[in-house]
Amino acid sequence: ILLEDGHLCIKNVDRCARDISSCDTIYDAFFNGEDRCCHSNVNSDACVTNGCCGVNIQCDSRDSVCRYGINAPCENNGDCLSGSCINDQCVLTPTEDPSASPSKRPTNRP
Repeated sequence: ILLEDGHLCIKNVDRCARDISSCDTIYDAFFNGEDRCCHSNVNSDACVTNGCCGVNIQCDSRDSVCRYGINAPCENNGDCLSGSCINDQCVLTPTEDPSASPSKRPTNRP
């Protein structure tokens, strides 16, 4: 039986349906791991939930490709699930530049 990406598997026993996938360990940000059919191609091939191999790599629901989580190594912004790739690391970036004054006038005056 060939297993689809994201399904639990047993290494060296089960076979995965896609030729780019293998039974390998996926890890969350806390290094909790489990073996699933997955692939490790970041920012390229289509993925499903729990279908990305490696540490802190997740399937991006916006365009279904594997991307790194915060604090993971990266080569460009496209490698990061959220934020930006700065100094070869995925980091959160502010949505807008900080300002010295409030963006909206308070509703009640003191």
